[in-house]
Amino acid sequence: MPVLAAEPNIQLIESDRRVVVIGDLHGSIEDLLLCFESAGYPGEDVEYVFNGDFVDRGESGAEVLAVMLAFKLLYPDSVKLNRGNHEDLNVGRAYGFFDEIMTKYGTRAIYELIGDMYSTIPLCTIIRNKAFIVHAGIPSLPGATIFHIGAIGRRG
Repeated sequence: MPVLAAEPNIQLIESDRRVVVIGDLHGSIEDLLLCFESAGYPGEDVEYVFNGDFVDRGESGAEVLAVMLAFKLLYPDSVKLNRGNHEDLNVGRAYGFFDEIMTKYGTRAIYELIGDMYSTIPLCTIIRNKAFIVHAGIPSLPGATIFHIGAIGRRG
């Protein structure tokens, strides 16, 4: 997805708008819609950071992904996506997203396209130089810095 591939690994939010951070939706469209109803929809007044694990376990991973990607296309500066460990084809096979896609759409090709999109999702977001949002954690290698995260290769 070109709009995601164009984002750096380390996304920055510097505006004064309200920022809502949401993590681990795990395929719950009800939870996603509740977040929007409670905090407002992405746009001019509200920025969102979706911090990984969009799919798996819940029954509506495809719908959660579709809504988040639609808002990313509509309001690219108001929606940030961080890749989590469930944005991986092997994990999706183990935790149910592959089965969801096969049941709903009957073709492996859609699952593989989603996997291609996964490889373009940025890794973290920094909010106003005060909050570091990442799904997995900070590297434990001696001497590792945030600049190492910025240098990780992504497909796109």
